[in-house]
Amino acid sequence: MGQYPDGLWGPLIIHDPHPPFHYDEEITLTLFDWYHEEMPNLIYTYQSTGGEAADGTPTPAGALMNSGVNITIPVKPNKTYLVHVICPGNYPGHAWFFDQHPMTTVEVDGVYVEPTNVNVGKMQARIAPGQRQGVLITTKNDTSQNYAIFDTMDVNMLFLNKGMFPPKGYNTNVTGWLVYNDSAPLPPAPYLYELSNSDFYDDLDYVPLDRQPVLGPVDHQIIMDTAAANISGISRYV
Repeated sequence: MGQYPDGLWGPLIIHDPHPPFHYDEEITLTLFDWYHEEMPNLIYTYQSTGGEAADGTPTPAGALMNSGVNITIPVKPNKTYLVHVICPGNYPGHAWFFDQHPMTTVEVDGVYVEPTNVNVGKMQARIAPGQRQGVLITTKNDTSQNYAIFDTMDVNMLFLNKGMFPPKGYNTNVTGWLVYNDSAPLPPAPYLYELSNSDFYDDLDYVPLDRQPVLGPVDHQIIMDTAAANISGISRYV
């Protein structure tokens, strides 16, 4: 147990020789939650009646982007980048955006989808542990400034859905930068003052590019519901 947080991992990118969209270059971006303790101790906390969280799940120490914080990614002007966003995380999902660079989602978990701009209004893209998404961004012509990459762990999943608030001083965010100009300053990280469950783009709304119909007909439908339940003082998913 604990392969996600403690194990050895790395992105594996498979290139399609004939993708159904144009791009000039590629970027790989990993988003995940970090724990200072190793999994044997955290699993013991999760499976004990003394788990600190309301449901026994340990709280991450923080978020990492490409295995670090304050990372910089050099980009060229007037280019379209295919960004491979990967979440090799352990527990919470992540929401992210490139400041002043709208994203167009073109792939989810290896399946091409109809190009979709998810940054409409307050909507944010969300990725879950074990999930991958491919998004296109187009860089600006102006190289006089740099732009932040914002990522936050899902505060709803970690705290608010449980009726809790983050501890004072706890930071769910991590920031990186798209660097157009090494001589220009790195701007402050943007803020999201509100991020409710309804602010995430629902990935079930993506439409497969091949529009393959749902398999059927179905003679009998079996629905399996999962939820958390307290068993002998320990929260379990059942």
